Amino acid sequence: MISGQENLQLKMVYFFRAPAHRNFNDSLVRPGQLYVELMSGGIVMYQGKRWRRNTLFCHTEGDRTIHDFSDGFPYRVLMILFENYHAPHRELPHISQWNMPDALDLFIREALEAFHNPKTDRNELAEYLYSVIRWNARNHPASSELDDGCPREIIEIRNTLADCAYHYDGLRHLAGRAGYSTAYFKNLFKNAIGVSPYRFRLHARLQKACSELAGTNLPIREIAKKYGFSNLETFYRAFKKFTGETPGNFRKRHSPDASG
Repeated sequence: MISGQENLQLKMVYFFRAPAHRNFNDSLVRPGQLYVELMSGGIVMYQGKRWRRNTLFCHTEGDRTIHDFSDGFPYRVLMILFENYHAPHRELPHISQWNMPDALDLFIREALEAFHNPKTDRNELAEYLYSVIRWNARNHPASSELDDGCPREIIEIRNTLADCAYHYDGLRHLAGRAGYSTAYFKNLFKNAIGVSPYRFRLHARLQKACSELAGTNLPIREIAKKYGFSNLETFYRAFKKFTGETPGNFRKRHSPDASG
């Protein structure tokens, strides 16, 4: 086993086909987990970009799994869950590409068959799968297709909204900055990025809040204020909708020694 991962446990190997009706949500990755998603088809919308076959997602504590996709292109993905994962933050890139596209389907089939074979040594399989994933993730950078054909103004505004220091002045202001009508800009942004400007901005703020809760002792009230929430009630409501739990519970699970 690779140094530092001697106790790595393989908990799940599963092939998932996203249903067209989209009645499912993303998941928050817990401490000690490495949640790998390897795309075999479709188009995923993730972090404001489009991702296709051969994209490799390595989610660790605090990340959210993929779940949104372009209309008409539900994705297909191999999901692998490891537990007792202990490594420096981002030892594996969050998003990368599969080095061996011609062997992708063979690897998926091999992983599934081995995991469900009762004669398989799970420890050996965990070591093998992790080694292959690690090799691919660290040797092939991510490549999305967001910028292909996407208006420069939309890319610039997406990057602006991702900056939590930016003061959001509303949809009309953004549309004027891009040089479009409000309705046209909103549709253009959503088609390119996958969500509305407001929701993209909200999710960016909440993701930053998650990191603060997990990694600092900063009081919850100060975190809410830091990321632009006018009061605690608004922050709690948005945070619970985003993560499925309150900020206090999130902090207890992700940073047991911290207090809010």
